[in-house]
Amino acid sequence: MDNPFAHDPRTGQGEQSSRGQGVPGGSESGSTGPSAADSRSMQRLVMHFALLMFATVLTSAIALPFRLVSVGFAVWGLVLGIRALRYAWVRQVRGAFIGFLTVGIVVTALLGLAVVTIIPRWNIEMEYQTCRDRAITVQAKHQCTANYHDALTNYLKTLR
Repeated sequence: MDNPFAHDPRTGQGEQSSRGQGVPGGSESGSTGPSAADSRSMQRLVMHFALLMFATVLTSAIALPFRLVSVGFAVWGLVLGIRALRYAWVRQVRGAFIGFLTVGIVVTALLGLAVVTIIPRWNIEMEYQTCRDRAITVQAKHQCTANYHDALTNYLKTLR
């Protein structure tokens, strides 16, 4: 058992003071932070989750048949986001990091859900998209929007 007050002949001081100065062999016991390997693994998970969340945002804004790709990115991102959250929680990483991960998971889930809700009204969305693509004037674009709103209203009436 080490005596923290023993004289160290290498430094001419007691070991307790050398521990505070970061001398090799003077590592602090009781360190509860994640190890370097844990930190790298968590960083990798979070980075991949952030990239998938970004891909979900980008692909949810493109034209319709390709927009469905965002659902795949969202599901994949949710899996990695939940794994990263669990990984951080088990290793007792606290603070804003957990909050940011949670917000990212919620945003990814909502974006994926928003794209999935398009599927039942696929024909209405495709007609609107085609109309907007072919419209040349501002008045024609306004007419496309009015037709879209009418079609959505009729669709919602059929659901009741």
